[in-house]
Amino acid sequence: PVQQLWFVDLTPPKVHVIQRPPKKSADPTAKFVIDCSEPYFFSYRVNGGRWFGEDSTQVRNAETAFILKSLKEGKYSLELKVRDGVGNARLVDPIDWIVDTGPPETKLVHQPEPHSKSRRPRFILQCSERDCTYEFRLDRGGWTKAHSKHAAAIAHFEYDRSQRIFVDSSVA
Repeated sequence: PVQQLWFVDLTPPKVHVIQRPPKKSADPTAKFVIDCSEPYFFSYRVNGGRWFGEDSTQVRNAETAFILKSLKEGKYSLELKVRDGVGNARLVDPIDWIVDTGPPETKLVHQPEPHSKSRRPRFILQCSERDCTYEFRLDRGGWTKAHSKHAAAIAHFEYDRSQRIFVDSSVA
């Protein structure tokens, strides 16, 4: 008698993302490492653009690393699609991260008059990015954190002579 043995596979492969960039990075290069529960093909796209690797015939049997280079400052979302040998596909949850390569722009939007009797001047700082932290110092003194993690911060302090204020900001 003639026998034929076959398997029915209706289950998408299990995908493991082993390495991804941090949620916020100053590095314009993002490295990803993926692995799968069975031999697989993979494709990806960034920020809803065109898919890369859709036509690949290279079967992968182990961890696969790939790198996105020369990323500009901004928000990114990577979508991965993995399929097994019979075409069962799994779309991995998007991997989101931000590339932030430079310091935020900081403005002094309110300050006291150059000549004032007030010993408690008020300065209001504004930052070009979300989640900025601020530090200030008077003359050559030590840096002090302004207590705010918003797009604007208020710095209060006392002094009894003419002093200069220096401001530095960063993104948390």
